[in-house]
Amino acid sequence: MSFKNAYDDTMGYEGGYVFDPTDRGGETYKGISRKHNPHWQGWGIVDSYKPITDKKLLYNNTALDYLTRSYYQAEYWIKPSFDEVDTLWDVLAEKLFDTGVNVGTGRVSKWLQSTLNLLNRNNKYYRDIKVDGGIGPKTIQTLKDAMGCNPKERILTVVAIHQGEHYKGIMERDKTQERYVGWYDRLTYK
Repeated sequence: MSFKNAYDDTMGYEGGYVFDPTDRGGETYKGISRKHNPHWQGWGIVDSYKPITDKKLLYNNTALDYLTRSYYQAEYWIKPSFDEVDTLWDVLAEKLFDTGVNVGTGRVSKWLQSTLNLLNRNNKYYRDIKVDGGIGPKTIQTLKDAMGCNPKERILTVVAIHQGEHYKGIMERDKTQERYVGWYDRLTYK
């Protein structure tokens, strides 16, 4: 059930069709960037509407809705193992999904692994894990260990700190990206 919650919440941030020349992701549909997801099957449908004069036609397209939801579930929920995180803690899984849609699942997985390492009190509670962006059995076990000795809010806060620093770095390196200050709205989670 958490994928549905994660997807619905994330769609609250992601628009329909957008092609903003200042957006580094380039052309997007409901957050799916053509630049980073060129093989998504929905691009054929999007392209069939070009030139796009009524974005609402795209946004209410049943076939595109199905392809969008299926793609997100396969590539942004199951593939990065956020479904495994969900078995332990749905709120964290939903946070990882939303952030992964925004910045990439490998990056947010590394932030989770780094967070777990930071919260182990110099290996007192559990051993550091490799920060490789792959959530597997060791990361899941370490998350269990971390949840046993840290308040859940602390884990979410440290992941959000990584996320905020990422946005800050982008905006400091390229002032045109300050236009996307709404990214910061994604730091907290319901």
